[in-house]
Amino acid sequence: YQVEVGGAEVIKVGSEATYVGISRVVWPDKGSKKVTVTTEIKPVSDWEPDSKVETIVHQRMETVRELDNAPLFVWDKPDVLSSKDNRIQETTLSTKLVSMLRDALGCDCCVLNAGNIRGNKEY
Repeated sequence: YQVEVGGAEVIKVGSEATYVGISRVVWPDKGSKKVTVTTEIKPVSDWEPDSKVETIVHQRMETVRELDNAPLFVWDKPDVLSSKDNRIQETTLSTKLVSMLRDALGCDCCVLNAGNIRGNKEY
């Protein structure tokens, strides 16, 4: 979706690479200080996959695939472990992860970008 924040247009296309944000900035002439900006969001499926890029992505994702099945911790609390809507609210998974990082680093607090916590589901 698109929102205006502090006078700036922000395009948020989600975290699973299913959409791409396209911004066009056009100067009417070389000396002009006034620009025209248009934005749009399009599904990635509008383009054919590039086999070279797919090969690189497949190679780079090998470590991620290995980590997909690696347990990070045991959840033995009565609460549901969830990352649902993590980017807009606190979740049990995000709280657990930042608490673990804080404790492991021996610091007073930990801040982790919500975009790094994926899944958007209950486990």
